[in-house]
Amino acid sequence: MAAAFAGSVMVIAVSAARLTGLGDVVLIGCCLALAVLSEVGSVRLSDNVIVSGTALVSALAVLWLAPPIAALMMLLGVLVGQRLTRLAWSKVIFNAGMNGLCTWAAGTAFHVAGGHAAMAVTPQILLPYLAMFAVWNAANVLVLGGLLATLHRCSPVRFWVSIERAGFYNQIVFAILGLFMEAIFVQMGLLGILFIFLMLLAVRVAFQLYANDRNFYREITGVLERALTFKDPMTASHSERVALLATELGKELGIVDTDLDLLRHAALLHDVGKVAVPDAILGKAGPLNAQERSTMDLHVTAADDILETSRHLGPLAEMVRGHHERLDGKGYPDRVEGGEIPLASRIIAVADAYDAMTQDRPYRNALPEREVVLRLLAGSGTQFDPAVVRALFRIKGYRATEAEAEAEADSTQASPPLVQAAGSEAAPPPRRIVKRRSPGGR
Repeated sequence: MAAAFAGSVMVIAVSAARLTGLGDVVLIGCCLALAVLSEVGSVRLSDNVIVSGTALVSALAVLWLAPPIAALMMLLGVLVGQRLTRLAWSKVIFNAGMNGLCTWAAGTAFHVAGGHAAMAVTPQILLPYLAMFAVWNAANVLVLGGLLATLHRCSPVRFWVSIERAGFYNQIVFAILGLFMEAIFVQMGLLGILFIFLMLLAVRVAFQLYANDRNFYREITGVLERALTFKDPMTASHSERVALLATELGKELGIVDTDLDLLRHAALLHDVGKVAVPDAILGKAGPLNAQERSTMDLHVTAADDILETSRHLGPLAEMVRGHHERLDGKGYPDRVEGGEIPLASRIIAVADAYDAMTQDRPYRNALPEREVVLRLLAGSGTQFDPAVVRALFRIKGYRATEAEAEAEADSTQASPPLVQAAGSEAAPPPRRIVKRRSPGGR
């Protein structure tokens, strides 16, 4: 990583030194300052998502400066800005080097396509401008996805798709803002940079307000989780494990980071409705009778009632409500089936069942690993989403074909038939992890 950074600095610096003129020193300083401020003013939206204006500043640098100088300013700006935020040196070096190289590649594409510094915003700028953003985005996705694939030792395609989906709309917004800011600069010169700074500040304030709103939502989630801990510590610890596993499954299935945050909180609160279940039922050492089972099943609708009253937690309500539904329509409370069940609910269902089977319960001990695998296979396609079950097997290192062979060869204990052959594909999951309720109600 350090070698890549050093190489980036060397290549960009040599290219910049070969230029006959460095341009306006004030303009270069402004680009450097904007790059630093974009990193210092970054906003954390979740554990995995940080928003900054670095891509936009990179576009402005390409529009104002020669490619090597623009790249050098972005490299130094990201380096200084991220160190001021106390980010680890390893991450700073990688991010700075990547931003420098992406800016250089984008700037080169801009000029090759016919662009030039301080180009007026006319139809003639569209082709080089689109080429610039396409190359910057492609370089960013390829480098970052390749690194993640190397670290996780898997195909980079899944990471490329995930990164592109997560940043696509941001890139569109930044592209439009970049053209608007370029028009201001062409008309007003250096004075226009002051207005550009104020616009970036306004964008940053808007993101911060949004982040504050999300943090408030996360605090409410924490309060409900602690309330459940007082009610039933066993259920609370179960919910924490389910949330961790559901998040892993979401990543394995390629869910974007913003939706992963929703998934994690829904999994964390999937049993919050048990605050409405009597302690005698929650802690019963033996199997529940029919009446007790009916009371226990009400925890799903109780959770829905609790969550949907909150503007912040409302999006979680349907995810939680559907986590005991089945693909064959024999679940509860609404008996919906297949793709009508939100993807988040299908993920939580598998994570919930896995944790329940692998942990001791008041009425039984944890099941052997082989039996857990066979039960998941038996329910794949009827109770559970096969795609989610396969994702769980990949995470845990289980091999479904071996488990099936063992089940068929086991003559001492009959195993439930597999409702779906290994390798058969379920319908592709929806892109959204939750579906909107119909106007008619639940």
